[in-house]
Amino acid sequence: MRRRTVLASGGLGFTSLLGGCLGDDTVLDDSPSLPPEMSVREEHTVHDVLPESRERHETIYNGGTVHRVFTRRENATESITPVDVPASFLDDTDFDESFVVVVQYGRQSATWLELDRIERTDEGLDVVVGIGEPSGGYGDDLAIHSLLLRITDRRAGVPDRVSAIVRDP
Repeated sequence: MRRRTVLASGGLGFTSLLGGCLGDDTVLDDSPSLPPEMSVREEHTVHDVLPESRERHETIYNGGTVHRVFTRRENATESITPVDVPASFLDDTDFDESFVVVVQYGRQSATWLELDRIERTDEGLDVVVGIGEPSGGYGDDLAIHSLLLRITDRRAGVPDRVSAIVRDP
């Protein structure tokens, strides 16, 4: 008889402890950290969306990050190959208010790039990208990942300089 009382009260106590952990205010926010008055839309593809470049490929395949900034629609539509990128991404970009940054990195095809944060500096913007990995195993292939970012900065507009790095665990 006492065993049931102990088990019931133990379960109640455990449930009470978990209640605080599972509450709405403890939900982790995976949204990227952005400066005030900035919004970003991102699209990821496991594809090289920029024209062929041996130098760029060597940089990517040697673990480097490559990025390009597009401030005009004509340059973006001429340079970005729309394979696996929704047509609406560039079509919906108002280049009078926004600009596009393409960040590229070489990694296993099962992983993906995701924006971690953007920071304003005196010189411009620092873009920091992280790696998303699936749970479970995946192959050891190497693919070029492209993360397209549509950035609208109502406070500072288009910066003079944009730097981009990928933090790979």
